[in-house]
Amino acid sequence: MNTLINPALKTVKLSRFNEHYFPAINQYQFEKLDSTSLFKQRFQEFELTNTLHIVIGLDSGLLANYVMEMELPKGSKFIFVELEEVTQVLNIDIPERQQHDIFICNFDELATLLESPILQIYFQQFYCRVSHSLGAAAGHLEGYLGLKSMIQTTLKVASMKLTNILSIQKFMTKQLDNAADNQVPAISILSEYNFSAMTCIVVAGGPSVDGQIEWIKLNQKQLFIIAISRVAGKLEAAGIIPHIVMTIDPLPLSLSVSRGLLPLSDRTLLVNAYHAASEIVGQWAGVKCYLGQQLPWSNEQNFISDGPTVTNTAINIAIALQFKHILLSGVDLCFSPDGHTHAKGSLESEINPAILGHIGQWVETNDGQLAETTIQMYTALEVMQSKIAETDGVEFINLAAQAAKVDKVKCQDAKNVILGEQVISSEAFFAQVKQKFSAFNTKQQLQNTRNEINAFKDKLLKVEKLVEQALPLCAQLDLLKSDLKQSAKLNKQLSRIELKINNSDSGLIKLIKTFGYLQFMSFLSVQQIGSLTPEQKIAQTYAYYKSFNAAVSQLLKVVTASLSKVNCRLKELDVDVPLSELANSWREDKQTGRVLIWLQNHKNAQNTRIANSELVEELVKEYTLSTTTSDKPYESYIKARSNLKPVRTKIELLKNEKHLAGISQMVRSLTHYENQNEEASALYWFALSVKYELEGDLVNAKQAILNIPQEQRGISELKQLISTALHSNDLDTAILGFEEISHFTDAHTVKHAQVLKLMGKVQESVNLYLDYLEKYPEDVVTWVSLGVYMFDIKQYDAAKTAFVNALNVEPENELAKQYMHKLTA
Repeated sequence: MNTLINPALKTVKLSRFNEHYFPAINQYQFEKLDSTSLFKQRFQEFELTNTLHIVIGLDSGLLANYVMEMELPKGSKFIFVELEEVTQVLNIDIPERQQHDIFICNFDELATLLESPILQIYFQQFYCRVSHSLGAAAGHLEGYLGLKSMIQTTLKVASMKLTNILSIQKFMTKQLDNAADNQVPAISILSEYNFSAMTCIVVAGGPSVDGQIEWIKLNQKQLFIIAISRVAGKLEAAGIIPHIVMTIDPLPLSLSVSRGLLPLSDRTLLVNAYHAASEIVGQWAGVKCYLGQQLPWSNEQNFISDGPTVTNTAINIAIALQFKHILLSGVDLCFSPDGHTHAKGSLESEINPAILGHIGQWVETNDGQLAETTIQMYTALEVMQSKIAETDGVEFINLAAQAAKVDKVKCQDAKNVILGEQVISSEAFFAQVKQKFSAFNTKQQLQNTRNEINAFKDKLLKVEKLVEQALPLCAQLDLLKSDLKQSAKLNKQLSRIELKINNSDSGLIKLIKTFGYLQFMSFLSVQQIGSLTPEQKIAQTYAYYKSFNAAVSQLLKVVTASLSKVNCRLKELDVDVPLSELANSWREDKQTGRVLIWLQNHKNAQNTRIANSELVEELVKEYTLSTTTSDKPYESYIKARSNLKPVRTKIELLKNEKHLAGISQMVRSLTHYENQNEEASALYWFALSVKYELEGDLVNAKQAILNIPQEQRGISELKQLISTALHSNDLDTAILGFEEISHFTDAHTVKHAQVLKLMGKVQESVNLYLDYLEKYPEDVVTWVSLGVYMFDIKQYDAAKTAFVNALNVEPENELAKQYMHKLTA
């Protein structure tokens, strides 16, 4: 623990309301209004029930006291995250009765606290809310800027972990969907090779790959090339044939971004994760092998698919294959200097850089610069860092200076890399792999898969029967809950059923609950079990069996669909099965490309091929269309992610965080788009203004905003104009800003009036106050402010009127009462 006390926190003030606070944290926030009144106005969300509140900062301890003294909403909990330097000088005792509902921690303790099972339920059911204390929002104490950013990242990571958990059902569904096509484990094909003396290059889709493709082409005879799916087509267009292409993404859009790999099916080996997109796995007409387990309950020996990205998986496979020299190309894991995430030719690179509106992490690059990255890429970077750290005897070289820096990965220009002996060519490797595949009996393997799935389905049906027996008992228990004797009998029957379920195959029950995580979440309660009433316990038991039934039913649907696909694959091998029957299945699965595989299977059945030539032609056309037509939903997604709307918010956040490197990057990125349209131009000048402000150049900061045409200046720009004008003592320009911003909002009217007061324009100032209060007569703070103003200029009747109006709204307002006492003394 840091034992040094921040000198700024040695000063404690007592407010006029008899409340102690640290000026370093709250300055004068508690001098105009007592903390309780302020907090009631500011934190109305604290009244929400069944909510986990994560509150940044304690407001000198006053905010924690406020929460401890209020009646906590049913099912709600509060976590206060405070700077360690502040908790050192505060002594807050949480009453024993509230210690399960209110927590105070430092940032380092937050992640562990959030892993508490009861708090996890709030995350799982999305009942989580983040609030900033007054002190944290104002950021007077410098540490709060970093704390807010770190907490935001922690919550993003927690959210991403939750997303991964909630995706388990999708992954298992995809696993069963692919079971018919995942017939050859990667380890059975690749483990026999000795790659230790060869140089491997992992080629990913980052922007830096554009500058390295020519070098890869010139040196491909000395490189074993593992390419991720989205860059395979780019390599093929350059005359580079990868030895292995990898894909792991389960989403259908994976085909949209990787369609360039499909023409390589007769020249390269596809290595896919067990959960990869069926649109790719099911339509790959060449040789392929899978990573991970074929079926959710399998326990076979194989290389694992451990992500989180396909690039991580590709590097892990290169390590598993025992390459001793691994080069990285396009493995950037951060935005390029001009704000791009993907190589040229991709949809992402053709649209405005994602960096413009994205709020992410900052990392150091190989050339010592700072670059921004997404939380997903940052997580991939951390996982890669960990994997490489535990890998001995392997030389890793990243060919890009602009890539994110990773320990134990050297950065070297490609022209200076010394390559090892000549590797096996992609043609020879493919021929060998194809020969190995010919040893597999596809029909026998499909029959084995069908038998395994059928056996699992039988066990699943038995569990479903038990669960269905429990449901009517739960319904009766709910109806007869007042009949203790009958309730006891029903509970005994339920216990026997639960015992039978638990005595079933333990692996099966665990698999059902893992698969049905989403369904089981519905019966979880954010209230502690001990606090449930008997009626609530009955309802929860009923909900549990409903969830169990929903999970089993859904899993049965998926298993049945998997069996159907296995049977379809077996029919594909039978020349007597009508092609029209198969075509219906392929169209339903959006896998008309399987007609090419059917043609391979029956290349010697000339009569059958001729008889079906018209349908074959139709299916080939449909397949070609599906792999060449642009993916409109994906285009819309990328365009929505890359629009300029979030850019203004990002500029404001970087300003609040005083992030000069970040705002400088924004200015550089926006320079490319300054003349694109009026909105981009306004954002450029806004970002430049903030950059000047952070550099201490208030004159140019103000001028940058004035360079924006008046009709393009919005609230954010006008707030910046007012701020820079006031801080440079240019009151006339500040008034211009106030007048313009009044067309958008009344929020700055009071400050406008105060500036007019400073300029000696008393009547204009008072008129503004009165106009504002006519609109918002419930605004106690402004009534009090006007009252103090009138008192100071000896307009006692007007002051009294203002304080009376304040007290009419809030009879216990201490400041108004004090002034009324002075006025009536």
